[in-house]
Parts: sequence; structure tokens; C-alpha cells
Amino acid sequence: MARKSYTIQTKLQVIKKLRENAGNICKTAREAGITTKMLREWKRKEDVYLSSTSKKTTTRIGSGRRVFSTELETQLTEWLTNERRVNKRIISYNTLRAKALELINNLNLDLKASNSWIQKFMVRNKFSTRKITSVGQEDNRPISVIKSQIYSYFDTIELKFVGINPSMIYNMDETPMYIDMMNSRTISFKGEKNTEVLSTGHQKTRFTVVITISTAGTILKTLVILKNLKKVPKCHIPSNIHVITSKSGTMDKEIMKSWINTCLKISGPFRNLEKSILIMDSFGSHKDESVLQLLKKNNYDPIIIPPRTTSFLQPLDVLINAPFKAYMKQEWEHWQLNGVKEYTIGGYRKKPSWNLILQFISNSLLRLSEDTISKSFHLCGIKDGKVNLDYNNLNEKLISILNNTTLTGEEYSSLFEDSSNEDLLEINH
Repeated sequence: MARKSYTIQTKLQVIKKLRENAGNICKTAREAGITTKMLREWKRKEDVYLSSTSKKTTTRIGSGRRVFSTELETQLTEWLTNERRVNKRIISYNTLRAKALELINNLNLDLKASNSWIQKFMVRNKFSTRKITSVGQEDNRPISVIKSQIYSYFDTIELKFVGINPSMIYNMDETPMYIDMMNSRTISFKGEKNTEVLSTGHQKTRFTVVITISTAGTILKTLVILKNLKKVPKCHIPSNIHVITSKSGTMDKEIMKSWINTCLKISGPFRNLEKSILIMDSFGSHKDESVLQLLKKNNYDPIIIPPRTTSFLQPLDVLINAPFKAYMKQEWEHWQLNGVKEYTIGGYRKKPSWNLILQFISNSLLRLSEDTISKSFHLCGIKDGKVNLDYNNLNEKLISILNNTTLTGEEYSSLFEDSSNEDLLEINH
């Protein structure tokens, strides 16, 4: 909740209003838009406000104080900046206070590091509590190794792109989905202690969507893998979707082969004569020898993205999966508000039917524009069927890695910070 300060004059006016209300604290606080605790505190300090020598009505008690210790402020800020921007650690309020107390003890300062002091420290130094939007695994590889992998990858695709129709370059990736595609945030009332929402109880019931996009901005038929079903449900399946069932609900080599034959394979002489490129991550079933042979049989030359680089080298990860999931959440939210409400014998609301879920997927895919899909390849260094490492076209993570020459392995996580194009150096490859 945003913190607000009040002038001495305002506080005295509220105290005067309290007397007019015959000392009714609840009524006065409600009329003034403040808490009863705040009003009691003001009443207790009335003499302090009256004896204030300040002639400016805008003076605020307690504001404008100097920093207690510049050295403490500097050390705590540097520590917090390093832990967040370099090491990407989770820093809670209690962790920050514990570190502050440690530094206070080392500097022999007389300070308690109260909750109020911590709050003001965060405000002074522009820190705030934020929602975590991305989680990655720690990686201690030297930056030189990572850059070497990236350049080797670009060398590979540059050679394989020779003679390839620029529109025949594809990228495939699996993304997990859930029946209840719920947002993690909601508009609600200020100050409420609990923000409750209702669902059908299937926010952890998972299935997999396999999306394939091309540099031309198209989306091939999408595979949906349903988990723990013996057979495909009897329902209307949109023309841009193929459905298969699996006990695990994830990709394996047999499902890969099925995907190649039902989604990737295009009938007609044009498909059989035109050589294409398929870019995939290093998931085990993608690299299976029988899968690679089937791809080559269908004139697809597979390229495997180096491990732990898909967040900035795979087009689907960079620009497509996030909006696709956002569209799915919008579809689910619209159904929750406006859909037909059916209930179980026990009185719980039923989940959306598979017919609806498949329609959600189809609608969300159709909302992805050709320009957005093409741009996803540009951001990953692929443009017009060639390798293009122009910083104006690359995603920020990739720019940071290619530009950085000083980071150690432990600082790998800091590669994902914003960079200014004006400060970027040319790539010497």
C-alpha cells in the first residue's frame, strides 16, 4: 500500500475534528480517511505539533532527515544490488534486515534497523518488493564458454541456411499448460488481508502443447498431448490442432514421430522437394537417432540449440510462448465469468470441457500475428534466411552475452539486465 505523509496543519485539523465529534475516534478516522491507530498517535503528539517552530504549513514531522550512516547505506545498497542483479537471489524483508543488523554490528553503529528504517531505506534507494517473473537454474560456466557455444551455433545454422528458402525455417517447442489457466494477480480492494479466488480445482492438471512456427510468420498444425487419458476424447477438434494421449503427458520419441507425420509433414510434391530447417532445443527425444532420421527422410535438416541457451536463442521462448499463455488465461477467464456453469454431484463447478479447451488453444494460436512470429526469429539472430547479429534486432539477453567480455562464471545471471545500444560494442567474431 502506498504510504502517505500529512502536514502538521492537517494533523491539527483532524485533532480539532476529533473534539467536535466528542472524542469519537472511529468516526473521526473514517471521515479523515486514516486509521484509528494513526489518529491516536496524532492525538498523543498534539503538544509536539503545537510547539513546532516551523512556520511552513507543509512541514512534515520526521521528513527530510539525513541518512544515519552513509557508509551503512552504501554497503547495504551494494550488497543488495549484487545479490539481485548478479546472483539473482531471493531477498526477503527479513533477510534484508538481518544483513542490515550484521553491517550495523560491524560498523559499531547505534541503530536498531527497525521495520520503519528498512522501509525508508528501500524507498530512498528505489527498491521494492516485486513479483518473480522468471526462474532459472544457476550456471557457473565461464562467459567465454557460453559465447563459444553461441558462435558455434550461429556458424552451424549459417552453413545449413545456404540454399534454403528463407520461409522454410521452422522452430518447434513444447510448452506445459493447465486446465485452469489462472492469472497470479487480480484487481481487488486495497488493504484486504486475504485475496481469495475460485477455480475448478484443476490448476495443476497439466497437458502439453507443441507449437511449430516458421520465419514466414506461419504456425503449423499444433499437437496437444493429453495426460492420463486412454483415448482421445470425443469432441470437436479444430483444424489447426491434432490431439494425442499419453500417460506422462510429455514428449517422447514415439510422440515425436507421430508429430512429424501428423503435424510437420506437409502433403504434396512441393513439400517433398523443398528442403527445410527445423530448430529444436536439446530435449532427449528431439535428439533420438530414429527421430533425426525420420526428419531427414522428410527433407528437414534438424539443428539443436545448445543446452541452457534457449531463453535467448529459441524464437518460441523469446517472444511466442508468453503471449500464447496470456491469451489462454484470457480465454479461461472469459469462460469462468461468462461460460455455462455446470456442477458435480458434490456441488463443485466442473472444469471446461476438452471441446472448450481445444477451442481456447486454437483461438490463442490464431491471435499470434505473422509479424510477431517473424520478429521472434529476428530477435534470435535469424533474418531473411541468414544469420543477422545486428544489435538493433536481437533480444536483450543475447545482446548482453555477446557484448560482455568481463563477467566471471558466477556473474552469469547478470547477463539478463537491460543494456543501452549506445554503449554496446561491435561483435568481433
